[in-house]
Order: sequence, then C-alpha cells, then structure tokens
Amino acid sequence: MDALNISGNDVAALLKAFQFAPGEAGWIDIECELKNNNLGILTATRCPALEIFEATNETVRQKHACEDICIPGMRITGELFNPKMTCRALKLPPRTGPDDIACQWEFEIPEA
Repeated sequence: MDALNISGNDVAALLKAFQFAPGEAGWIDIECELKNNNLGILTATRCPALEIFEATNETVRQKHACEDICIPGMRITGELFNPKMTCRALKLPPRTGPDDIACQWEFEIPEA
C-alpha cells in the first residue's frame, strides 16, 4: 500500500484501498461511506457481472459469484487489513430492478 500512500489497519484504510483495487476500480462502480475510522459501508452501485447474470437468467451462477465468492472474499479482504475487522453483507442480489444497488457491505472493527 506504500505506492498508494495508504497506511493503517482500520476501515478508513480499507475503503481507500478499495478505490484503487483492480477488481473494483474501473470494473465495479462503488461508493464508500466512512462512518468513523472503524466503521464504513461499501456499496456496489453497478456490477457488470451481475448485469450479465440477470440478462442471461443465470441465477445459479449469480448466486455462486455473489454468495460463494464475494461473501468470503470481502471478509478475507477486511481481515488482511486487520484480523479483528468484520464484514457483513447488508444487501445481496437479487435486485428489485435495474436501478437498485448490486450489493452493500459493512466493515467494522468492534470496540474492545
């Protein structure tokens, strides 16, 4: 993270890193809301993979990608910054319509 001038092991550092991550920046449109340094929300406002799954009615593949890959992937990403960091999916597909968000995640470092 030195090249990006990102330091720390809190949620603020994680959300900064997500804005540059190759899997998100330029591929998935995200918004980050930092409540405080230990609590933040990441919202995927647009996900091309989800749009393809929806257009082709690939519900099994969509469920696999969003639940089997993204849930543990987001948790592990948080833990790489801080082993105490938790991740909780606030919203997962299916969406109510094309203008609905793709997914939403809460990252938190609980107070000791």
